[in-house]
Amino acid sequence: MNTSIRAALAFTLGLVLTATAFSQPNELLVLKGADTIRSVTFSPDATILASGANDGTVILWDVKSGKELAAMKFDKRFPNLAFSPDAKALAVAHEGSKEVILLDVQTRKERFRLKAETVWHIAFRPKTNTLAVGGLYGSCKLWDVETGKEQASLALGGATLSLRAMKFSPDGKLLACGHKNGGVSVWDVDAQKKVASGGANHGFGSHAVSSVAFTPDAAKLMFFSGTGGYGGPGDVRPQSISHWEFTKGKQPANYRSAESYVSGISFSPDGRWLAIVDGGTLKLSQWPGVQQITAFKGIRPYAFSPDSKLLATVGAVGEGDKSKTITLWELK
Repeated sequence: MNTSIRAALAFTLGLVLTATAFSQPNELLVLKGADTIRSVTFSPDATILASGANDGTVILWDVKSGKELAAMKFDKRFPNLAFSPDAKALAVAHEGSKEVILLDVQTRKERFRLKAETVWHIAFRPKTNTLAVGGLYGSCKLWDVETGKEQASLALGGATLSLRAMKFSPDGKLLACGHKNGGVSVWDVDAQKKVASGGANHGFGSHAVSSVAFTPDAAKLMFFSGTGGYGGPGDVRPQSISHWEFTKGKQPANYRSAESYVSGISFSPDGRWLAIVDGGTLKLSQWPGVQQITAFKGIRPYAFSPDSKLLATVGAVGEGDKSKTITLWELK
């Protein structure tokens, strides 16, 4: 048997063996809220799940029992949520607001509020108390949530470079920003310096980046920029998920086509799973590899637990009571 054939068989066998280590997720719990849920996130120890609803209500759930631990009502809608890595604080940012609220997880009381530009995304830097706040008009500020003081401000650009997606690398050294013009920039957080930029500029507002994720080795990025049919009847512009080896100085390449608008791309913290929400269907696949394990239809918000043992899914807007329901799945 020649070398090339032997290598091909080894690669194929490797994918098959990898696939056998994965099984269908097992449903554990169903949590029911009162209004459409727009965001979910796990605490670092995976014991608490926070959910944010359309009406501004934030609920903390006990992951093991499914019981509601606390409910906090805010006067603004569409809350984005993020736990601090030490699990002491929960950041709450209502989409389009000009502040971020820091809550004490134990007492459920407000610590303080961070003033910001119109907020679009928030994310904690891994293993730190630094919160990144992405503005709608081209800014990203880094805040110390212990002191409430601003640490740095990344000048992303003007309105066409307004931030639409944001993700830290697993080691926290890099920050990827997806922009309204379809481009993606990568920043060295400590140096506050842009180290890479890529993605085609398809014109103002036509192909905004909706999702961005580092591969587990932080050497590549995956992102989606497309209209998902949002351009109106007859809009036939292609949809695709891009794969970008930015550390090698390459430009993004097509990873796979998308059926519609992709609202989420993420890897499980242990690097075993890749989740893509394409047209309201969450497609869960092994990584690395090509084997799709399962698909959940009618899904929008979702989250992996930090230990990669659980997946939380929520029905998409328009799915009736499913959009008010969180399902917890066990991953094996």
